[in-house]
Amino acid sequence: MPGVNALDFLVWRKASSLYSSIPVIVLSGSNEPIGVGRILELGANQHIAKPMDLEGWEKVVREIWDFGTQARSLF
Repeated sequence: MPGVNALDFLVWRKASSLYSSIPVIVLSGSNEPIGVGRILELGANQHIAKPMDLEGWEKVVREIWDFGTQARSLF
């Protein structure tokens, strides 16, 4: 997202009664526990570290697909 990082977005989203219920998956280049914990504290539903290879991206797409499928059943 140009001009906005994930943490800023999550703070904004959490404060918004209109958008706070929309599920969010954060893709980031880091898998540091402190950063991931902060992302989840701010309301992200899931954190996924960006993979380095094609097989990793296939796994990411499957994770997002599965998350979407599960989220859809809640609504």
